[in-house]
Amino acid sequence: MLCCKLKAKFTALLFIFSVVLLQAQNLEQAVNLALKNNAQLKAQHENVVRAKTEAKAAFRGTLPEVNFAASYSHVTDVPEITMASPLGSQTIRLGTFDKYESGLTMNYVAFSGFAQQSSIRMKEIQKDLALVQLGSGEKDIVFKTIQAYRQVQSLQLTVQIYNAAQKRVALKLQDVRSLVKQGMALSLDTLSLNLALLDVQQNILSVQSKLDLAKQLLNNLTGSKISVIRSSAEFIPDVISLWDASLDSRLQALDKQIQLTKTSSDLLKSAFYPNLVLFASYKYGKPGLDMISNDWMTYGVWGAGLSWNIFSWQKDDLKLQAARANTRRLIYQKQSVEDQLKLGFDQTKSAFIYLTRGWQVQQKAVKLANLKMETVQSRYSQGMASATDFNLANLELTQAELKEAQQRIQILLKINELDFKSGKSISEWSLIQ
Repeated sequence: MLCCKLKAKFTALLFIFSVVLLQAQNLEQAVNLALKNNAQLKAQHENVVRAKTEAKAAFRGTLPEVNFAASYSHVTDVPEITMASPLGSQTIRLGTFDKYESGLTMNYVAFSGFAQQSSIRMKEIQKDLALVQLGSGEKDIVFKTIQAYRQVQSLQLTVQIYNAAQKRVALKLQDVRSLVKQGMALSLDTLSLNLALLDVQQNILSVQSKLDLAKQLLNNLTGSKISVIRSSAEFIPDVISLWDASLDSRLQALDKQIQLTKTSSDLLKSAFYPNLVLFASYKYGKPGLDMISNDWMTYGVWGAGLSWNIFSWQKDDLKLQAARANTRRLIYQKQSVEDQLKLGFDQTKSAFIYLTRGWQVQQKAVKLANLKMETVQSRYSQGMASATDFNLANLELTQAELKEAQQRIQILLKINELDFKSGKSISEWSLIQ
């Protein structure tokens, strides 16, 4: 009977644990939710749609266009000629009071000094820039999501470690109270342990407050309520990302901006050339071309128009000089940004190396703190240690475990920071749980 009850309880606990795991999201799932639901990324997706549509419109703007127009007009007076004859004078009108006209007109820009080609090229570059900015935005949001996720993991571990410390103090307090009743310990020890217990509880409340805010930030980034799985990583990979300037989206964006300014210069050069427009119309109207008969008729009109600004006080030349200066500015800016990005990557790499070494040392410190805690426990049971000794050992163990856990999470975060700064695509990032 007892065996059946234990089996039923175990089955219930296993079911509850499975449900919790199904509801929780690992780091990769949280990242995918951020890519799908983040409002900032949705806005950038729409910006890409806009840029693609404008690029299509720019190309189609170079094709011949057909317009329909219809009009009616009335004049109060028209010219007249009075002619004398043997039969009397005769008045002939040289116009009509009412005019009706409708027709189709096709216009085609035959030559624009290459302005149309430059405009198309600019829209294509703007489309590419929007795609680069979307990729950069996705990496920013993913890295912020990872930071928030790691922060929650770190705080969860902190709460877990403080709970373990609280449990040690509570158990020791229970033992001391029993010993006090037997006259084998001083009541002063219970006061010391109670103070230590309150201090741990205060730390738990403080961390819990930070944990709630970190969870809220993570939920905002992912657009979902995330249940974070606690970090279980015990192995830190030695292989880290390498920096590649050609993959960095910020440098790619500057490249596109440089291309834009160069194309803008080509567009400004078109002002030095004439514009030639061809047109042809098919019209139906009254009186049309015959004002004498004043009847409905169809007729056609075709022709060409040429315009050329031959003098503008060097305005176009000055605009071209300004555009070229802007191109040079962006080239220098790109070099400066590249130097800063390389320095930032090297700094993160150095921090990762020293954090890894420090974490390995801290693991040894945790083992020593555990050994000291066991020794103090043994000495206390033999009456050779005080509650103060226990509190000190408990505090040292808690601090050692906290430092080890925080360093481990920081190392995992540094790995992702190197992924982020290296320029690698998100699919290649190391999302260690």
